[in-house]
Amino acid sequence: MSIVVFGACTMPENVSVEGRPDLSRNYYLDVVDIPDEIKVGEFDKAGIKLKVSYVKGEELTYDVTYSMLTEEYRQILDTVGTHRVGLTYNDKKIDFIVKIVDGYHTVRFLDMNGELISVQKVADGEAAQAPTDELRKVNGYVFKSWDKKFDDITADTDIYGKYAKLYTVRFLDLNDRVISEQQVEEGKTAKAPSEEEVALDGYKFDSWDKEFKSVKSDLVVKGIYTKAFVVRFLDMNGSEIAVRKIYEGDEVVGPSEEEVER
Repeated sequence: MSIVVFGACTMPENVSVEGRPDLSRNYYLDVVDIPDEIKVGEFDKAGIKLKVSYVKGEELTYDVTYSMLTEEYRQILDTVGTHRVGLTYNDKKIDFIVKIVDGYHTVRFLDMNGELISVQKVADGEAAQAPTDELRKVNGYVFKSWDKKFDDITADTDIYGKYAKLYTVRFLDLNDRVISEQQVEEGKTAKAPSEEEVALDGYKFDSWDKEFKSVKSDLVVKGIYTKAFVVRFLDMNGSEIAVRKIYEGDEVVGPSEEEVER
């Protein structure tokens, strides 16, 4: 965008350039290099130029700075919005339009259902702060990650959480006593209870009644046990010869000759 004025001028005292214009000649004034947005307090960083173009082809360029403006326009540039700004040069006013922004962006963190977790105002180029574990919780799900990075925010941004479904896996013994209860991420494998946890007096643990790999639903996994028996061998006088611990279905092995003769 540029604004052009035709006329004569005097050199502003606060502008330092190489060469001095010939004020006896006609020229054009042009305000150029106006950015789409300027942050509050950063007008001098915007790089706006005042170009003096003489009819015979000579050009001089000046930086347009905050100090060159009147107090009225300085106050305008300290507020967010789109403003018409006037620059007086040799008693002639040149108007140009600037858009002033606050230099901050709105960052919203949302869960998998689109429910708002956190809203933050983040300075341009700065990082947003991730919500705490407590804030990002969703019942029945485990948080995995965010759908985009937020270490260099340059625009208003919505960031969604990625979650995995959780299923409840319960391990029971043959009496339906709960040995272990776990929350297992979808597609993952539940952890089998230890030998100590599955131990049951009078029984031998054999296996589980179903698979619990790649869990895709709530599961109740029941232990399969075999009953234990104690077989005692006695002589004719009722004295014990041998004792055998066996499990249901096993063959009983009788006492050896050595055991009988003792």
